[in-house]
Amino acid sequence: MSSPLCIIHILFTVYLFVSLLFFLFQLLDMLKFYARFEINDQTGDPLTDHDMMQLHYDRITALQKAVFVKYSELRRFALTNVASINTREALTKHFESLRYVEFD
Repeated sequence: MSSPLCIIHILFTVYLFVSLLFFLFQLLDMLKFYARFEINDQTGDPLTDHDMMQLHYDRITALQKAVFVKYSELRRFALTNVASINTREALTKHFESLRYVEFD
């Protein structure tokens, strides 16, 4: 028969394991929340949805300008309205024909 100390030790180990799992799930939830929390890189202030959309549009526009200058086969993409290439699917549609294009 097992000694009472051995049973207590096993119960305590199980308790610590369950507590650790609970703590890890809490940390994971916090990580999920803060990973999607957008902030200004210079000031640390939170960004609004409008700020995030403007930042996204600015990046797409910069990509369009670079493509317009360097790659004539992507002129259609470069001249397209940003709102119509706002999704991954739309971007993929424009770039999928470039399987063997040489990029500098």
